[in-house]
Amino acid sequence: MTIRVLSSAEKELTEAIEYYEQESTDAAIRFIDIFESTLELIRVHPKRYPIYGKGIRAKVLEVFPFSVLYHVDDDEVVVISLHHHKRSLEHLE
Repeated sequence: MTIRVLSSAEKELTEAIEYYEQESTDAAIRFIDIFESTLELIRVHPKRYPIYGKGIRAKVLEVFPFSVLYHVDDDEVVVISLHHHKRSLEHLE
């Protein structure tokens, strides 16, 4: 199973990393590590996490208030958003 991250999700990831870098380099590094380990869990078990309408699944990041939102297309996981928990889901509609 391959993973493709949409440019909109990459932008959200960059913004989150920049925010945590302002807090501390260690926080930013930890965020990146947890994000990468979350992607690996999704890659290995893509259908393990709950569906939230329109075939979109969500895996909550440990420690940080974000979820990786994605859908599965054949042999590919498509990451559509790195969703902050305080944000509305309307941008996905």
